Amino acid sequence: MGDVKAMSAIANSLPIDPSAIADVILFPVAEEFGLPPTDGVLPGSLSTTEVSIGGKTIVYELRPNCLEAATPQARVVYYVAHNTAAERDEFVVGPELLEAFTQNVFLYAVVATNFFNFLDSPAAFDASAAIVGHLAVDGQYSAALRMLGSDWRMALQDPEWWSRSLMGSWLGPPLRGRPARFAQPTPLGKGEL
Repeated sequence: MGDVKAMSAIANSLPIDPSAIADVILFPVAEEFGLPPTDGVLPGSLSTTEVSIGGKTIVYELRPNCLEAATPQARVVYYVAHNTAAERDEFVVGPELLEAFTQNVFLYAVVATNFFNFLDSPAAFDASAAIVGHLAVDGQYSAALRMLGSDWRMALQDPEWWSRSLMGSWLGPPLRGRPARFAQPTPLGKGEL
């Protein structure tokens, strides 16, 4: 599991704003939902957690995004878990779930690895598809269906979606009995399709 390094006492003692996020969400999904406004990251309050996956260490900086960040009345709205090696924001973590995130960081790192590495840089329709799943798991079925409809519109207008789909359909079925990855186009004889 995750090994919490340098988890500052400040991170555990910061007051929580009533508008705080109460979930752990992939960052691109949270952006699509719309993050609550903050005044920035509280200076001097970064903490880290790290985990090893397959011999590779992933370090997350946990950045508290606060209202009135530059004052003694700073209140946390959410934390951003920033993967320092990949140089990207991967999760938005509700302040009440910060400890659960650090205790289960291995599972979250696996989710992020799958989401970001398999997709390299997720397209808007990838984040949108993740929102559909998030809404469905949360029991918001009508919102999930509405999002699914806009998902298709977004995907159909995205050249990357078309290239993935066309490459997948071209490489998907075997050609002339050979696996697709080894198939070579051959000239068609008269009368062949």
